[in-house]
Amino acid sequence: MDITLSKRNITLGVLVLALLLVGGGGYYAWSKGLLDQWLNPTRETIPAADEPALLAVAAIYSPDINAGQAAWESKICADMTTDGCQLFKNMYSAPIWSAAQAGKIPAGASFRFIGVAERLPDGSEVWKLSSSNALASSIYILVAQDSATHKWMLVRTLFEQEAKVR
Repeated sequence: MDITLSKRNITLGVLVLALLLVGGGGYYAWSKGLLDQWLNPTRETIPAADEPALLAVAAIYSPDINAGQAAWESKICADMTTDGCQLFKNMYSAPIWSAAQAGKIPAGASFRFIGVAERLPDGSEVWKLSSSNALASSIYILVAQDSATHKWMLVRTLFEQEAKVR
């Protein structure tokens, strides 16, 4: 019993098999959301611990009373956007500094990146952080990427009402 296959039938069989593999793989990738990730790549990596935005938040919630308010503000503003720094100095600095002097801010706050809560049209992002600080178990911050260094800079922390909608 001899089975003879023509070149055309072999080519057709290989083509059908390839289409089935591509179609099945494509369906699998679509069903798992992989196509969206491949076609619309986004940064999903965890930022490094030395990312400026994370350093600024840690510094805000860990004022060094011995170094003085000006040194504390400078340390924070080095890791913020220009507008964010001005907002911090005008609205947040004095009350946080007063609370720190009164001993109302626990020492040694640390924060861990949980994830990107929202990507805004201008390229900025809202990050959710967990906190070791007794004042809050988690916070949301607005960050923007510096065009020169490509590092994420802190714009500001979000108010509780803003965080609740995320």
